[in-house]
Amino acid sequence: KTSDIEEFAPKIVKPLPTVVSATEGELTRLVAKAIGVPTPEIRWLKQGMEIHQSQEYQIEELEDGTSMLIIPEVYQDDTGEISFEATNALGAASTVAALSVESKKSLDYFMVSSPRRL
Repeated sequence: KTSDIEEFAPKIVKPLPTVVSATEGELTRLVAKAIGVPTPEIRWLKQGMEIHQSQEYQIEELEDGTSMLIIPEVYQDDTGEISFEATNALGAASTVAALSVESKKSLDYFMVSSPRRL
């Protein structure tokens, strides 16, 4: 007996933004969503290396297939390519964001050095 459910390869229905800008030390959240039957396995990667749940990176999966990568405190060495990959028996799909982290120092410097008009 074959199941009535039509199987299909993963499809990205909510891609990552092309560029994500963040300021050093801030919380950064990336959100993507994929659908597929069977339900795709989700992986987040940084520069091609799989990201595992840790204090630096939190991964949250919602019931509807939305996945969130939360970086509680982003640092300049987080700058680079973050990708979201969905895989099932029928195929794979992915979406990529360029994460750009601004140094806090340059911002502080800018704030201090800009003349204030009263």
